[in-house]
Amino acid sequence: MSAPAGSSYAPVGALSFQTASEVHAAGLQAIAGAGSSLLISLAAVTQVDSAGLAVLLDWMREARARGCALRFADLPPGALRLAAISEVDALLHQAVEPA
Repeated sequence: MSAPAGSSYAPVGALSFQTASEVHAAGLQAIAGAGSSLLISLAAVTQVDSAGLAVLLDWMREARARGCALRFADLPPGALRLAAISEVDALLHQAVEPA
């Protein structure tokens, strides 16, 4: 996983049951240090399962609670499909950076 840096953060690898705790903590650090906005690029994310989707949604909740505008870039198509199946795609789309 990459380290938080300023107003952007880019996790690397899988967002899965095996990595959710570590990735979640790193993202929370990035949110805490971001100030008013944070862009999370998911270009280097190779897999998102239901635990990974929960991480993304919790980052959104935490950012909102801190008054931080959170945006996701390069969201993997599998994450969008999983969000649709889980009926949380409307929530996730609120934070998706336009292509």
